[in-house]
Amino acid sequence: MSIPLLHCESVGDIGPDAREAVPALTTMLQDNDWRVADVALEALGKIGADAQESLRQAMKSPNARTRSVAVQNYGKDVPDDVAIPLLVRFLDDPDPNVRENAAWKLGQRGAAAAAAVPKLIALLKDRYGSVALKAAQALGNIGPLAKGAVPALRDVLNSNRVGGDREYAIQALGRIGTEAKDAVADCVRIIPDRKMNPQLREYAIIAIGRIASNDSKSAIPALLELMRCDPQGQEMHLQVVAAETLGRFGPDAESAVPMLIEMLADLNFRVRMSAAIALGGIGPPARSAIPALEKALGDRYGAVQGEATKALERINVEERK
Repeated sequence: MSIPLLHCESVGDIGPDAREAVPALTTMLQDNDWRVADVALEALGKIGADAQESLRQAMKSPNARTRSVAVQNYGKDVPDDVAIPLLVRFLDDPDPNVRENAAWKLGQRGAAAAAAVPKLIALLKDRYGSVALKAAQALGNIGPLAKGAVPALRDVLNSNRVGGDREYAIQALGRIGTEAKDAVADCVRIIPDRKMNPQLREYAIIAIGRIASNDSKSAIPALLELMRCDPQGQEMHLQVVAAETLGRFGPDAESAVPMLIEMLADLNFRVRMSAAIALGGIGPPARSAIPALEKALGDRYGAVQGEATKALERINVEERK
């Protein structure tokens, strides 16, 4: 049985029911045309469990491209305890594309890939930036179990590296959560610095909200200052993210209520909506915002009305008890 190249993708899309095509697809891996091998590997990956042995053999290939594409497509329907140890081995592969794909696939496994953390930490210093980015992303996906990576991720964040390294590092720190509390001070330093990449500042705000530890409360003044010092609305997006993050602190962000009440009257509906979200997050200590929120029930935008309704319910929750 042979499969025309143009039909390989369709065969893979059939999924497990295409298991009879596995021998033919495996034979195609020996083709001298790398495009044929690539398409066959992708199809094998989509078929799932019955094709995984072919992919594992391809991962042993002396051809770096074959190994890379095999790793990229490996793992469908393979249990964590089988897939993860094998993928971890490829974090040491001499080819950067193989290392990158191995890190990416491990990141897809989430917390189950915690055993890969030490090697992923080492890859943060990989000479190839794309490998380091995928390592940071994988560490973030692993979450709190990647807490051992916090010092290394902070080193990246506080470096002068470019190409998205710092952005990926700060996102990873946020996903690690409370275990990354030592990074709060770094985030607080980045937020008000207008010389920084705006995206990095945004991620710093989001990370603080996700870390959500007692240390994170030290960021409240910086968030308020950001919201206060933009009368021209040039950093409106950051203000919106800052307001929603303040809501994550709950009653601890009570000092933000007057500012959030002002934002409910802003000309931009996204600002008004974020203010309502934040006030709902703060809860009962935001009682002074009730008149402004009741007025927002008549906002021309349904999204603002909806968030105002939810905020009022959360603020009034104790009074109904």
